[in-house]
Amino acid sequence: MYFMYSFTLMIFVMYIILNHRRLKCWKKPINILLDYWSKLEYRTKQIIDLLLLGAEARCGLYPLHNKAENPTSEAWKTQKKLNEKRKKALASIEDMIQRGNVHNGNTSQKTSSTIIDLLYDTMIQSLNERSKMRQLWQDREADPIFQRLDHEYRPLSLPFVFEYHDTAETSTAANTLDQEFIGKSPLVGSPSGLNSICRTLEKARVAYISCNPSDLE
Repeated sequence: MYFMYSFTLMIFVMYIILNHRRLKCWKKPINILLDYWSKLEYRTKQIIDLLLLGAEARCGLYPLHNKAENPTSEAWKTQKKLNEKRKKALASIEDMIQRGNVHNGNTSQKTSSTIIDLLYDTMIQSLNERSKMRQLWQDREADPIFQRLDHEYRPLSLPFVFEYHDTAETSTAANTLDQEFIGKSPLVGSPSGLNSICRTLEKARVAYISCNPSDLE
């Protein structure tokens, strides 16, 4: 958690140095840091998807295909692929629970529930902290004092593009930044968006334990 804060701070400091002094020697380290940050963001998205899909599979959400539907249709293929992802996600979570039980020398339902809570709560707490920090930065940058400063002394925008999915819209957003220095994230960047993910994960945690699809709503 704290590693992510320090990591972002390092990128910010180095970006300021490069932006103001244009020192070529900083280009490679900044690009390396941005690449690491992007990979961490994509890995975070993978874990979130795994937790959500695993909960859906645990609740038995495998929509039946319409028998009259053509098995070669795109809708049928998309649903089949989603169901396979759900099964794999559930298998991965169950494997982690099993390994945790073996490590603790306990196979009780209570121990399994504790591991499930740990899996979901760790990600929820991490995203909550990230949301709080971003909100604090937004509040700080909204301070009217910055409007009285010359433009070159105002806070710089971080070289990050959120909700990046290689679409025309995100490519346009990326073009507004220096193409050499861009960190790309598939996640939302706003505090409210992160809070929304946390609420979804909280429902998924409850649903995983209860096996009740209504808990996902």
